Amino acid sequence: MSAKASELPALVWPVDRIGEALVALVRRSDLRVAAPTAPRHPPTTDPAGLDRWLAAAAEQLGVALEPVTATHREADGALASMHPAMVRLPEGVLLVLGQHGSALACLGPDGVVRRASRRGIGRALQASHELPHRARISALLAGTQLSNQARERAAAGMLTELLAPTTVLHAWLLRLPPGARFTRQVRAAGLFRLGGVLVAAHAAQYVLFLLSWWAIGKAALQGHLAPGWLWGWALILLVAIPLLMLSTWCQGKLAVGLGMLLRRRLLAGALALPPEMLDRDGIGGLLGRTIEADSLERLALGGGMLSVLALLELAFAAPVLAAGAGGWLHAGLLVAWLAAGAVLGVRLARARYRWTDQRLALTGLTVERIAGHRTRLAQDAPDRWHDGEDDALSSYLDRSAELDRRALALLVIVPRGWLIVGLCALAPAFVNGADPVALGTGIGGVVLAWLSLARLCNGIDQLATAFVAWRRVAPLFQAAAGVLPAHAGSSRPSRPAVRPTSPEYLVAPPAGGTEPMLEVVDVAFRHAGRATDVLSGCDLVIRPGDRVLIQGPSGSGKSTLVSLLAGMQVPDRGLLLARGLDLNSLGETGWRSRVSVAPQFHENHVMTESFAFNLLMSRGWPPRPEDLEEARAVCEELGLGPLLERMPGGMFETVGETGWQLSHGEKSRLFIARTLLQKSDVVILDESLAALDPENMALALRCIRARAPSLVVIAHP
Repeated sequence: MSAKASELPALVWPVDRIGEALVALVRRSDLRVAAPTAPRHPPTTDPAGLDRWLAAAAEQLGVALEPVTATHREADGALASMHPAMVRLPEGVLLVLGQHGSALACLGPDGVVRRASRRGIGRALQASHELPHRARISALLAGTQLSNQARERAAAGMLTELLAPTTVLHAWLLRLPPGARFTRQVRAAGLFRLGGVLVAAHAAQYVLFLLSWWAIGKAALQGHLAPGWLWGWALILLVAIPLLMLSTWCQGKLAVGLGMLLRRRLLAGALALPPEMLDRDGIGGLLGRTIEADSLERLALGGGMLSVLALLELAFAAPVLAAGAGGWLHAGLLVAWLAAGAVLGVRLARARYRWTDQRLALTGLTVERIAGHRTRLAQDAPDRWHDGEDDALSSYLDRSAELDRRALALLVIVPRGWLIVGLCALAPAFVNGADPVALGTGIGGVVLAWLSLARLCNGIDQLATAFVAWRRVAPLFQAAAGVLPAHAGSSRPSRPAVRPTSPEYLVAPPAGGTEPMLEVVDVAFRHAGRATDVLSGCDLVIRPGDRVLIQGPSGSGKSTLVSLLAGMQVPDRGLLLARGLDLNSLGETGWRSRVSVAPQFHENHVMTESFAFNLLMSRGWPPRPEDLEEARAVCEELGLGPLLERMPGGMFETVGETGWQLSHGEKSRLFIARTLLQKSDVVILDESLAALDPENMALALRCIRARAPSLVVIAHP
């Protein structure tokens, strides 16, 4: 790699080579993906279309690209923390591999890595936005008595304040997808290397700790404590301080990094769970999984690191015991005691698993009772209101008592019992008049092993709790990689079996002609556990400009058909095509760009966020000015203009459970606007108009007809 500075234009890749640039960045980044092949150049330079095209190209290469933006004030800081990444410049894109001091290592079109000034890149991003304002600011400062340097500083300050909210940086951060193998994610994040540094630093610190006490102990036992021994002891302890700081820093960084990867993986898995599994678990089950996910991160990371470091300390304690009066038999006794502790740890894990089962069952019962409290008061006799509660509490108390006994055996008996057993093992040597140095070494080894055993038992307890939590959270973790529980029934694929063969699928040609937008050919579907198909021999063709109304009584399969058309479930038989391509060819992202759905009211949600966020969930965030303008226009057409005027924050007013409360009809129109703003080929509305009065329904229909290229409306007769 050349470390020489180079001119910025020599590092810029033109937009028509952005596919080649992406492949080059993937190859030079330590993500360990399969040999990538270059996609063709993008058929569009529209920012939104380019984002979709790059997302599909990254999926094809087995990586993920996350769009990132930064304002004028944030640009320099964002560049410092963003790598590997593609940075959009007016002339093309810049490939950033890493940071070296105040410079960024950038890969040029010639394949050579050069360093470029981070500040220079930031200035290049800011310059085009500053240019329209510089003449006006210069004219304003011309009439002042400031020196040239002072004018430059004043102009820079005014530009910074004027352009503070303006987005100047648009980049794509390269990383592994959430569903990638977890070890690959840990390696790509550099956490294996950080873990090695942690172990080495802790081992070195512990060696110095033992050396310091060997020096002072030997001097004391030999009866002469010379000043040189004291100075040596103090020097060893001083050297151990930086190692202790490094060990603590590595431990914190490792915990934060692993926690971030784990939370990201669990979030992706939660979003990939099939709807029927969510319905089966209910509110109580979902709450239980959420609680266990928090326990898994907190306890697995803390207990894992505590156990590893404690085992490392025990590995040093064993030779100390062997060097003492008890010899290798003393060290063997420690190994046998560790085996007994492992057995008690397994018993504790089993007891905690049974206790967690009972606790989650009690949690689910409590939540369901709270949710159905008013129904129970109205429909059940008073003497049956609390049926089952006493039995559940009694079982919970029994499991708690069993858990306490197992925890007492591991956390108290193992470490303190070793202290008694270890000292008793030295009794023969003491009686036989062993060498004081050897006897002192043996006692020191017993104490060191006792302290390490106490930490190890605490770590095992936390790991047992984390293991139980893992059993509950594992479906979320596995769902991120497309592996769903066998009992989930017919489930939607979290990841297509075949990746898109070309990211051009995501940039569909304009709607027109008679090419079918959506085709359903002989589709059949049966819910898990049912004896008959809910849909059988279903055929449907939707062409550009079609307006299709699907009616039927409850239970006739309307919502099932919607979930199939949306790609949320896969048919048992038949074929679904969007512009001639199936879900496996397009991938989920490509399918969503062609088919958008507003689910039934009870399956659609208002997030506790701004109104604009709820509207633009299918767009990048933060939104571009044109996105906000389009969202406002759609809201005006749907009759939501008065609502925006009433809300103090307008489009950025927080809505949801803890924000501005929306009426039933306002929520319905928000859901319709959200679907239209996805700008897909086919818009499907599942009973979305049922909550609207005639006037607002007329407004909504006028807006939908104008903006939906093809439309499918599901309604009751």
